[in-house]
Amino acid sequence: MHLRSPSFRQLEALVAVLETGSLTRAAERIHISQPAISRLIASLEADVGYPMFRRAGGRVVPTAEAALLREEIQNALTAFDRVSRRALKLGSLAHGQLMVCAFPSFAATILPLFLSRFHVAHPEIPIVLKGMNFHGLLEAVATRRADFAISDLPPHANGVVAEHLCRYQAVCIVRPDHAFAALSRVPLMAFAQEDFILMGDEDERQPTVSRAFQDLGIELQYPIEVSLSASACAWVAAAGGCAVVDPFSAGEWRGQLVRVKTDPPIWFDIWILSAEGKPLTRLASAILSLLREYVVTVPGVSVARESDN
Repeated sequence: MHLRSPSFRQLEALVAVLETGSLTRAAERIHISQPAISRLIASLEADVGYPMFRRAGGRVVPTAEAALLREEIQNALTAFDRVSRRALKLGSLAHGQLMVCAFPSFAATILPLFLSRFHVAHPEIPIVLKGMNFHGLLEAVATRRADFAISDLPPHANGVVAEHLCRYQAVCIVRPDHAFAALSRVPLMAFAQEDFILMGDEDERQPTVSRAFQDLGIELQYPIEVSLSASACAWVAAAGGCAVVDPFSAGEWRGQLVRVKTDPPIWFDIWILSAEGKPLTRLASAILSLLREYVVTVPGVSVARESDN
């Protein structure tokens, strides 16, 4: 005898008959005709090689084998239903939690503005936004706690790959009464005579700023060191001096601080970090596509690579 594995439709019909105790009611439950469900049961019995029901006084009574199968089939159908619902949610992007990790100043400025717009369009998707240092971003991606991360440094770890998102030009911040405020661009040489608020080692962009001055042989006077761009902005607004920060943090201090570009310009790149060999979900891909469209609308941001400038 040649046996075959039961089909999903045969098992669905079997459970319907087991639960209703009637071929007619079972057919109504799964929206087919009574002859059709009879054929499904008959083909199931032929495929497995034993009967599922016997007739008793005009009723169908399950055999011992059918009764033993009932719980396992119900579990399988429940799992299939769960997978079906998840597949539909994935298709509509309404699945799971969106966790976005980024370096602190980007997480505190640009991303809340962008993600709030996304939330209005997709209120059913929970969003978690975390600001992390570079090593935290690498760990989040490598351990796959996050589908991707936004970094101001390219990766130097195995298993993590980077895609360029955009770049932006650093700005000098001063109070409106400072002499730099009247300039269209501040020569880097001019900083040598100023009290410079230094960004500490916690800020991964500080080496880029320091290198720009070192390349010109400029020694800065920096009696104050802070760890965050927001702290530098607050210090300059309260006590004067100058600092070189990202334009996003500086933009929060309109009216209290003036932003002036430097000459030559100091550029920072932003990267999308993801796990090597792990395809992005449709939700993550959709978010990144929208983010790419959004960043080009932000003043001071360019999508050009360093070699293009």
